[in-house]
Amino acid sequence: MVADENVALIKKYTTSIYSITTVMLLLIFYLFSYANRRAYREKGIVIQEKNKLLVENEKIIKEKALIQLQQLKEQINPHFLFNSLNSLYMLIGSDIKVAQKFTLNLSRIYRYLIDPPEKNIVPLKEELLFIEKYIFLQQTRFKDELFFSIEIENETALNKYIPYLAFQVVVENAIKHNTATQESPLTTKILIQENQVIISNTLQKKLTTEPSTKFGLNYLKSIYNYYSKNEFETSEKDGTFVCILPLISIHS
Repeated sequence: MVADENVALIKKYTTSIYSITTVMLLLIFYLFSYANRRAYREKGIVIQEKNKLLVENEKIIKEKALIQLQQLKEQINPHFLFNSLNSLYMLIGSDIKVAQKFTLNLSRIYRYLIDPPEKNIVPLKEELLFIEKYIFLQQTRFKDELFFSIEIENETALNKYIPYLAFQVVVENAIKHNTATQESPLTTKILIQENQVIISNTLQKKLTTEPSTKFGLNYLKSIYNYYSKNEFETSEKDGTFVCILPLISIHS
């Protein structure tokens, strides 16, 4: 009888221990699952907030770029138009055919200037056509004082994108900050590679220059930041100023 009572008692305790253990395991599992779900929800909220901040940051960068573009265009238009009209006036009396071509290119340049793209980037081939017209006007004005060359290493690059007015910014800076004479002409080269454009010019810095606003370079930095491109850079080395403009690929 004692043995049977001990066995019954052991069974009772075993059942109780099993039940308690099962309840504890279920409770632990519930608490673990609850903690995981809560952590997942909190992680989701953090990700949403992070994405929201990224979107807001992109908006700020884009708005900043638009403001800088407007400042850049306001800076370009008045003095460029004034100088171009002066050159045109001189050409009308000396070379009517060049004057006609000059007028046609000037009108196309201004059509390009007054119709900016929505995303502040354009196909490289469009920017190339624009800068060719711009170079024609500058060479007409300065004759043998400016040398330009354009070299295309990779034709596929023409279908990629570049910031609107990128070429004009760099070429205009070269003309603005360097001397150019028939004895020491200013030489500028545009080299188009597969993933970037390298624009270089000889360094012949003016002794006195007007203060630089850096609207152009700041505008380019903003555009490249918006498109997460970090390869944009400028440098001076061995008597040459070099600007690297990375190309932007847009995937549909």
